[in-house]
Amino acid sequence: MMQPGAGLLVSIILPALLGCVLSEMPSLPEKAEIIHSVAHHFHLNSVFPLEIQGEGIDYGQSVVKIRRYLSGSRIFTFSYLYPDTMVRLGVLNVMLSTEKSEESLRQVNFSVPLSNTVWLAFMDSDSSVEELFINIAVPFDCEFLVAQEEDGCIIITEVYHINAALPLQTCRIGNWSSHIGMSWSSMTFYQRRRSLQNTVFRAGVLQGPATSVFKGADGKIMKIGSYIGHIWNILQGIMNFSTSYYTAADSAFGVEMVNGRWNGLLGMIDRKEIDVISTDILMDRKRLGIVNFMNPLFEVRTYMFIRSPKKSDMDWENFLKPFSTGLWMAILGVILVLSVFYFIGIKVCRKYNEESEGIWTFRLYDSVFYIYYSFCQQAQSDPVVYSTSCRVLSVTTYLTAVVLLVGYSGFLISYLTFRTTELPFTSFGHFLQAGTHRLGVLSNSTHYVHFKESTNPNMQQLFLRYIFPNKADHPKSFLEGLQRVCSKERYSFMAPVFIANGFLKELPCDLVAIPEAYIPATATLAIEKRSPFQGLFSHNIQKMRRAGILQKLRKDFLFSKLINVENAKSPADIDEIEPILAILLLGIALSCIVLLFEIAASRASSYTNSVAKK
Repeated sequence: MMQPGAGLLVSIILPALLGCVLSEMPSLPEKAEIIHSVAHHFHLNSVFPLEIQGEGIDYGQSVVKIRRYLSGSRIFTFSYLYPDTMVRLGVLNVMLSTEKSEESLRQVNFSVPLSNTVWLAFMDSDSSVEELFINIAVPFDCEFLVAQEEDGCIIITEVYHINAALPLQTCRIGNWSSHIGMSWSSMTFYQRRRSLQNTVFRAGVLQGPATSVFKGADGKIMKIGSYIGHIWNILQGIMNFSTSYYTAADSAFGVEMVNGRWNGLLGMIDRKEIDVISTDILMDRKRLGIVNFMNPLFEVRTYMFIRSPKKSDMDWENFLKPFSTGLWMAILGVILVLSVFYFIGIKVCRKYNEESEGIWTFRLYDSVFYIYYSFCQQAQSDPVVYSTSCRVLSVTTYLTAVVLLVGYSGFLISYLTFRTTELPFTSFGHFLQAGTHRLGVLSNSTHYVHFKESTNPNMQQLFLRYIFPNKADHPKSFLEGLQRVCSKERYSFMAPVFIANGFLKELPCDLVAIPEAYIPATATLAIEKRSPFQGLFSHNIQKMRRAGILQKLRKDFLFSKLINVENAKSPADIDEIEPILAILLLGIALSCIVLLFEIAASRASSYTNSVAKK
């Protein structure tokens, strides 16, 4: 933590010190100028001079004069403000004297949220800032300034407490002189308060794909890792704090119970048992009543997962679907016509070409097979053709066949590889219409609350028919819920996509996400309500985002788990080519049968010939 005077650069202070000629407390017009400079610096257009009881008539007259001086500087002054108005407007609260203000400050500390306003107190040079605030706790996120004469000029010092165990923190951020005016430190609010001086935070954690928990030999949590753990460890180094880790007895994030209390980690933070939740927790409107969420860390969708449907029996039509029926008929007709023309060409070639004597045995079905081989892009040695017309016909056949074969092969492979799974339903509405599956959610989770409080008719019906009746039987963890999808018939479970992908290797079955049955959400860290450290945490998380640290951590720990499972592609397997294998086996069997007939016929012919010779 910076010591007094450390926050102001020498190049800023030195000119102001040279111009300091004050020998006593500033006059009311000079105080008005200081007030105006402070209001301008913090972009405030409203000033509330506090009337402190016990200061006497002179103090009250000073307040009136200050209002008169500020009236011409486009700054509004108020004689009374309700606390909520003060918070909404962003007011500069001014105390023109602190001789009898300790009791008033103590009252203000409890009645007005200091963290939402700026405070300025003028002190005599012989007064001690530490003594004034010895019994007054100034929140860490409160901008409380003290103006005090020192060495002939007015020094502006900000004061605050980190926690009750540490002394008052002071930081010199500006000075004012009648000749030069106001000079301010170039350091920002969170640069001046970047260190928490080893303050201990009690953090609640849960094991999960985005948060790894490491325990010691005694079973106590020593540290956390993975995506959230690395973010938290970096924040510890930047902000100079330490952590004591705790976990919920019921291993749940928490929901509001019937009696109005919360369980899980949220219940712990509501009961002041922990200060922060340093694991990925989903942002929810209901939860905002007891915690404040830090800057969003990543977006996640919670999908409905079911067991991947069993593949249907082999579909013979898959191998005919690349071409239409008309095209298949045209191809068959072309093969027959080309076979006839090729056969005629061979015959004509034999009649008018003496070199073609050896092709007399070429028959019509030989021509059919020849053209069929050509369409399959197979080379052939017979017949030997010397006719240019037959060669032209062969080249034309091959060129036509290669185009058809490439088109058929490409379409068939893409059809078998990038196939779509036939799902029993595709959305929450279809789920209700089908009525074939049960639905489970994580016990004591925000998903349960989402279904319960949703205004969507389908979500309401799902809660009343499937979720609420089985409230006591919902899984205690995401892994348990996904395992139920595999072990129970027609069971579905709501789980964030990156969590489901993290557990895929531990499951005995394949899962599929219903593409239109999901709940969008944002995951982040949470801190107790009205915590003075929320702004510092959010400021540093935003710095990590601008520096690319969050993106690097997401790439290292989450990108492999954020696969779009509903569009996941799987390669063609042996089940998809069962018809081809069946045709192959049928062909082998048929050839064996024909071979047996040929052997029998050959033996019968040989026997007949031998008998005839006798």
